Amino acid sequence: MNLIIEKQPFDGADEAVVENILKAISSSRPAKSRRDQEVFSRLFPALREALEQRGVTRKEILLVLAEQGLKMSAAKFKALYEDEVKRQSEQLERGAGA
Repeated sequence: MNLIIEKQPFDGADEAVVENILKAISSSRPAKSRRDQEVFSRLFPALREALEQRGVTRKEILLVLAEQGLKMSAAKFKALYEDEVKRQSEQLERGAGA
């Protein structure tokens, strides 16, 4: 059975509708890729220290992340890591130029 819902045109005059839209937008969760990137950014200092100073392998880090519920492929990890290195380098450059 197909349920057909007739959409009413939005005239912009109903303040209650606008408020409901604003609430829905503000309570929406970011895309999983955005959430992963935000978490990765927070973890980055520890990840970088583990990889570059203590010699922990990416495979070991991926296992730890997966055990904690942050599963990703090696390719995704590499892309997030490289993006974060670039982002932090750009921040340093902007800070030095100020």
